[in-house]
Amino acid sequence: MNLENICYIVGAASLDGVRLSPRPGDYVIAADGGYRTLKARGIEPDFVMGDFDSLGYRPDHPNVETHPVMKDDTDLGLAVREDSENPIYYIQYAHARICSLLKALEEEGHSVKPGAVDLSILSSDAEHALIKELSSFAEEIRMAARDYDPSYINRYLMRLAAAFHKFYNACRIKGEDEAVIDARLKLASATRQVLANGLKVIGCSAPEKM
Repeated sequence: MNLENICYIVGAASLDGVRLSPRPGDYVIAADGGYRTLKARGIEPDFVMGDFDSLGYRPDHPNVETHPVMKDDTDLGLAVREDSENPIYYIQYAHARICSLLKALEEEGHSVKPGAVDLSILSSDAEHALIKELSSFAEEIRMAARDYDPSYINRYLMRLAAAFHKFYNACRIKGEDEAVIDARLKLASATRQVLANGLKVIGCSAPEKM
């Protein structure tokens, strides 16, 4: 094919009033109902693609690629809601909640200790569930990259946010022994960081206040 040749892509729309006269060397692609449109004109496409399962037939052509139509299921009403029914808001709220918690405890003299702390003293179900979610972040990233599917990250962040909220409600930090405070602060700080990283991956902000 040289620079003067044309690639035609014909869909299901009618070609009434449209002049279509492919020349030798031109390339014609039929998409979905475009196959029958071209056949009615006596034009044989070079390649055929579409959601033929939904159309109820399969073109009799040597070069056919069948694929489903991608549908946009975005709930625009949900996307602008500022409550727990909006997944992104729910995740961002968890991040902001941790930021507020860490700031309040720092003002009382309890800050996240640098380096390692003894996490073995974290023994409750809520703590173990949160640690388990944190440990799976790298694997979720790997699967999202493998399948070209960012929804892995969305679902993971929802689970992580839910695990943090359960931890927050079940496990006190203020008023506990110093070792427990250090361990739970470390766990909260790690959760904040993973939430921030995950939100960045999916192109969303990580607010410190909401």
